[in-house]
This record gives sequence, structure tokens and C-alpha cells, in this order.
Amino acid sequence: MPIESPQSLSELRARIRAKDDEILRVVAERLELAREIGAIKMQQQLPIKDDRTEQEVLAHARRSAKQLGVYTELAEQLTGLLMRYAVIAQDENFSRAQALQFKGHGAKRNITIVGGFGRMGLWLADFLAEYGHEITLWDLVPAPSGINHKVAHDFRAAVAAAEVIVLATPISATADMLQTLTNFQSQALIFDICSLKSPLLETIDRARSKGLRVASAHPMFGPDAEVLAGRHIVICETGDLRATEECRALFAVSTARIVTIPLTEHDRLMGQVLGHSHLCNLVFARAMEHSGIAFEDLSAVASTTFAAQLQVTRNVSGENPDLYFEIQHTNTRTAEVMGGIRKALDEYEAVISGGDRGGFIQLMTSGRHFMGSETAKKRS
Repeated sequence: MPIESPQSLSELRARIRAKDDEILRVVAERLELAREIGAIKMQQQLPIKDDRTEQEVLAHARRSAKQLGVYTELAEQLTGLLMRYAVIAQDENFSRAQALQFKGHGAKRNITIVGGFGRMGLWLADFLAEYGHEITLWDLVPAPSGINHKVAHDFRAAVAAAEVIVLATPISATADMLQTLTNFQSQALIFDICSLKSPLLETIDRARSKGLRVASAHPMFGPDAEVLAGRHIVICETGDLRATEECRALFAVSTARIVTIPLTEHDRLMGQVLGHSHLCNLVFARAMEHSGIAFEDLSAVASTTFAAQLQVTRNVSGENPDLYFEIQHTNTRTAEVMGGIRKALDEYEAVISGGDRGGFIQLMTSGRHFMGSETAKKRS
């Protein structure tokens, strides 16, 4: 086969760029169709994210890829990316419509975010401002540059003027802050967003006994979240139904899934959802260190599973160490979580060292059933 001349190579690259432009035009058309679908979902009060439909779309992409001679993995990744941005487009339209509707009802409230210069405090400020609320930020640390919200310097004045007070403070400081508001006899709706609730239980009870309206929330995502569709916000029942419903209403206008649980159940669930998952990834990183093999050498021969695990572990390892220590140290369920990890490791060690193939298969099958893998396979 003759080697292509620079002229023909240039022409081919130009044709590729033209195809890229064509692909982007089709993507734009697909996004517009997704927005139309989103409008229908909004009218019919259907969820934006539909896992069953997404599985069907992926299965169709795999079949089409085989017929067209396209790499199946490419088709899956491309289709997954298109679906993700379709959800983003629908989410943006839904949030915009909800914000306009919310503002139209004149439900604007004066909200002070304590700890407002932290990343989650700033995220909440932007989120709540989108729905027409007046936001005031207060924090002990200096204000970062580029803040688009009102900044308060007098703490007492800031909370006295607030209809809602959000405690976006570290777990270790939140109970003291709530006690301070109790001493002030605040009339505002007060809620925290802490990752753990056990350290707050006594202070919340004390505040409620003094007549304060206290709720509790936990966004199950970090400040980098751009799309709320498919994400969860946990609202904890503190015993004050009105306060809980007011807190829920502030988030219910979004596309996030709002889950309400008893306050006393929160940490038992978070011990697994946060504590267990964080700890397993931190231990994975530490175990890799103990292997004595350079990270570069491991990465060079990474399997699909290893590469995926590395990505999750990198994300966890890059988070705030103080927060992650608080989540492990403060949760009364951490010892139970560690016991479960040790038990599982002992069970696998026993069947592997003993050459018990049947036992190994049984453990793996049990985990597969628990995780719903069989159901997922049938669905796809």
C-alpha cells in the first residue's frame, strides 16, 4: 500500500475535522431532544434519571456497534457520556423552571450560612441563591476572593436577622455553635449538614427543649457536584415535624432525591455508606504502599478493575484528611464497621488458604446477590 503524501494526509485530517463538526451538530440535536423529553417528564412528574431506560439504551448501543463494526467499549463510553449530559441538560431546565416558579411564589427567605466560606458552605450559598433566597455568609476565617454573596462580620447580628440558619461547620464545632444559638434563643429555622449526627444528639434535644426549631440535613455529595439528578440529600427527623418539612422544602425544589430518615438512624447507615467505603479505599492505598512495588510499576500493568479502583482511591485519598478522620473517629459505629471488614477478610483468608473452592464461590455468590449483580445482568 503506498505511503500517503503530505497532501493526502492533510486532506484526510480535514475530512476528520469535518466529521467531528458533524458529530457535534448531531450531539446538539440529541441534547435538544433530551430537553424536550425532560419537559414532558416535568409535566408528568417523572424522575429525570431512569436506570431501566439507560440500560436499554446501552444495550441498543452495543448491538448497533457490533453491526457497524465499531468497538463495543467505545459505543458504551460514548453512549454513557451522551446520557450523562442529557441528564445534565434536563436537570438544568428543571432547576431553571423550579427556580422561576419558586421565585414567582415570593417564598424568598433570609438565610445565614455559618461556616459559609468553606467549600460546602459556598455550594449551599449558590444553590439557595438560585431559588431566590437572600444569602448572608459568616465565618471565622478570612473571606476568599470572588464571593458573590453578602458577607457578615458581626455574628450575632447575622443570625438575629436570619429566618434560616445553616450550620456548614466542622462536626467538632457544630454542637458548640448550636448551643450558642440556643443561648441566643434564636427564632430561625436551624439545620446542620454534618456527615455524622451522634455528636449533635444531646445538643439538638437541648435546643428543642428551649423552643428552638431544629432540623438536620446531609447532602450525600461534595461541593464539586454540578448535577443533582440521581444524587441524594438526607433529611433527618429531629422530632420537630414543621422544622423537618421546612428544611426538606428548601431542597425539594431541586432534582435531587430527598430521603427522610430518623436522626438516630443516620450514623448507623453512614458507618457503612461513608465510613466503610472510605476505610476500604484508604486501606487499599496503604496496602499498595506495603507491597514494596512502585506505584508506576503497578499502574503500567493495571487491569480494568485495578484502574477503576485506583481512580476511586485517588479521589478518596485527595479529600480533606481532617473531615475523614472525624467521620471515622466520631462515629460510634466505626468499631462495628472494622469488625465487619476483619470478619470478611478472615472468611476469605480461610477459604483461600484452605483451598476451599466451594467456600470461595459461595462467598462470592453471596456478595453478588447482596449487591444485586444478578438483577443488573438480567436487566442489561
